[in-house]
Amino acid sequence: MNAVGKNLKQLRQREKLTQDALAERLHVTRQAVSSWGTGKTQPDIETLTALAEALHADVRELIYG
Repeated sequence: MNAVGKNLKQLRQREKLTQDALAERLHVTRQAVSSWGTGKTQPDIETLTALAEALHADVRELIYG
């Protein structure tokens, strides 16, 4: 798991969101959220911004922790 994936998982759990709930907020599939969380894929910069907003966090917090 990479840093973004680890941070994404921690922030998602802090907000008490399931992968399904986060995916619904972002209008993506649960599989996309899972792939980001495990580090199989990386979200693009626009998606990082949307993720940060959905998780009430800063983009830097997603990237660097």
